[in-house]
Amino acid sequence: MNGGWFTKTFRIPIRSMALRLNVEAVRNAIDLHCTGQRRPVRIDGQSRHKPNVPFVAKYKAIAAEVLSRRKAGEVFEQIAREMKASMRTIRAAYAFAIQTQADQPKTKPKPRQR
Repeated sequence: MNGGWFTKTFRIPIRSMALRLNVEAVRNAIDLHCTGQRRPVRIDGQSRHKPNVPFVAKYKAIAAEVLSRRKAGEVFEQIAREMKASMRTIRAAYAFAIQTQADQPKTKPKPRQR
């Protein structure tokens, strides 16, 4: 067998894993090799694998709520159960909230007196 539909259809995921590239990049390279032409660009001009929204870790997103609940007297297990998150995530959120709170100045600095 000399390539053809079998190579394009079934072996692209295997090659992408072997080369540690995404499937789309391998598919584009194989098409360029076989036809001598690049694949048409998507209409919206975006790649399939680029997220539009920047990634924010879950513990950072829930840190303020975890801190307020913890100050209200709730225990970590109860917070984790209600927020449907792991204990590790809740503890990381609490530590992050405490650290960011410590990094902020508590009061305004007094102006210098002359």
